[in-house]
Amino acid sequence: MEIYFTRPISNKKWICIGTLTDQQLSESGALERFGSIGYFLYERDIVDGEEEIEVIASITSEEAAERLLGLLSVQASVSAQH
Repeated sequence: MEIYFTRPISNKKWICIGTLTDQQLSESGALERFGSIGYFLYERDIVDGEEEIEVIASITSEEAAERLLGLLSVQASVSAQH
């Protein structure tokens, strides 16, 4: 697993962009929907001391992941100004 972006969205929950292992994808139920190749937009949550992952979307390339990261960074910057 390689995380390119992570930002907390609550005390024990983060939004992330990165790769996931086949086991993580399988445990989250996303392996069948998205396959195991590429990058993913997902929420990482700690529940009762255990990590849970909910995959939101599959990202087809590193370039697409970088573009999404750019959009999220712009959104965070705009939110911080208001």
